[in-house]
Amino acid sequence: MVSGRKKKEMKGAEKIVQVILDAEIDHVFGLPGGGSYHLYNALYDYRDRIRVILTRDEQMASVMADMYGRLTGKPGVVIAQGIYAGSLGLFGIMGGFFASSPMVVLTDFSERGFFTQMGPAQGGSGDYGSVNLFNILGAATKYVTAAVTPNEGVIGVQQAIKHASAGRPGPAAVIFRQSALINEVDEKGVPPLHATRRLLGLSRVHADPVSIEEACRMLRRAKRPLIIAGNGVHVSRAYDELLKVAEALNAPVATTSLGKSTIPETHRLSLGMMGTYGKDQANEAISKADTILVAASRLSPTNTCYMSSRLIQPEKQAIIHLDIDPRNMGWNYPVDLRLVGDAKIVLGQLLSVLSRIPAEERSEDWPPAGSWPDFPMEAAQGWDNEPIHPRRLVFEIGQALPPEALVTVDAGNNRLWMCHDFRTRTPQSFYSPGGLAGMGWSLPAAVASKMLLPERPVVAISGDGGMAISMNTLFTANQYHVPVVIVVFNDSALGMVHDAQGDHPFATEFSAADFAAIAKATGAWSRRVTKPGEVGPALREALASKRPALLDVVIDRKVNNSLIVSSFNVRTAAV
Repeated sequence: MVSGRKKKEMKGAEKIVQVILDAEIDHVFGLPGGGSYHLYNALYDYRDRIRVILTRDEQMASVMADMYGRLTGKPGVVIAQGIYAGSLGLFGIMGGFFASSPMVVLTDFSERGFFTQMGPAQGGSGDYGSVNLFNILGAATKYVTAAVTPNEGVIGVQQAIKHASAGRPGPAAVIFRQSALINEVDEKGVPPLHATRRLLGLSRVHADPVSIEEACRMLRRAKRPLIIAGNGVHVSRAYDELLKVAEALNAPVATTSLGKSTIPETHRLSLGMMGTYGKDQANEAISKADTILVAASRLSPTNTCYMSSRLIQPEKQAIIHLDIDPRNMGWNYPVDLRLVGDAKIVLGQLLSVLSRIPAEERSEDWPPAGSWPDFPMEAAQGWDNEPIHPRRLVFEIGQALPPEALVTVDAGNNRLWMCHDFRTRTPQSFYSPGGLAGMGWSLPAAVASKMLLPERPVVAISGDGGMAISMNTLFTANQYHVPVVIVVFNDSALGMVHDAQGDHPFATEFSAADFAAIAKATGAWSRRVTKPGEVGPALREALASKRPALLDVVIDRKVNNSLIVSSFNVRTAAV
């Protein structure tokens, strides 16, 4: 044995990978490049514990990380070169910011060592001749830090994971100088390093017990109580608590667009989605409620029919607002009672108190006939026509999918038709791209979902515009043998904008594309569908193929989304 030999310290990149492991994060998404390849090199020795998903661009990686965060509650990690993390990758980062998805972006300044001030190619330090990556990522994240030393890099990643997960979740970023990744960590240096798990211990936030008591009294006294369920129910995994509170109050539940599938829409108390493109019975019930419990929603304009005075009426209705972020309360509407805390915990608090407070007499017409009516196929005009009516396509999708299927939708009319007409049957089964609402989200989100939940059928819904943007994800699905199914609503147009243009469409029509042929060339199962009766059998065959599969469904461009715009909406044009 040789004495006196100095123990070899870990390099910054190696220690950072250990931080990811200690946070129990088991997937990483991205592309190596610039200085980020040092992190990929460090991941090699942990490839049996962290699955590294190589995507074809940074946009797809960031969307997959967004979905990882939504489904697991742990930050999705993107590792990519700075200039591309801050450009292509910004798509999913902004999406995660709007959708409250925990995410950590690990990237670099690409300063080429000592050449920060010399304007190196792809430089992101913000010096003369470089772009300011710190400002770019800082504008779309909760937290951003720059690391020069390995110790700064380790602490920065620990803090980024913490910030991404604490309070209202969202993206955080760490930008490394090359020195932070390739030099050795100083275990005895200043500031000192600490165990990751002890730094990350986050406790769920309880609401004030006095406010809980008052909320329960208000809800028990109400003649027409109603619950609005938002995205925070998904974030908190508060599905059981939401359903039990609704049943304890015998209160109907309307969801926001991001809150869709927080309650099974086959339940007798489900009203479906509210808002501009929501269900009539949901908006009508909201307008008649005397007490509204807002469960983890910001009540954004599209969810409130652009703040229609007929929908939510704070001068006539009592509003109880539950949210993890107190800034969201009284943002768009005044509230009568604030419940600050985690949705799962606070709904559980309400449930425990409701059981001992007697209910007063209710209005005879409450709750309204909740469960929304089935499609009247025989009365649906044009549903047997070709090209296929988009609502007929949604109907066929609903008939073919099993209850446990998870569906992701894209931006545009495909999302509107699906949000309005597709009926979810299990919680955590329907996801939209969030406030960013960008085309190209649904396919990478679905591939990530299928990777994480291999036992569940996963279907991506996309328009032809979104499919053209994200089709490179088919290569990733084939490479990793992910049997996701894609249904393309193909009308050769930017449908939502096309509808808004009325009689003078301009710069919204595409040349026809055969996505089935493209998908086949990547190695996927594919089928082009032109007849309504072919949709169901083709979708079932796609699900059974156990391969990445795509249905290119030709739909009728002339069917306008104004068919599903709520009468409560104060804006009649598509938005």
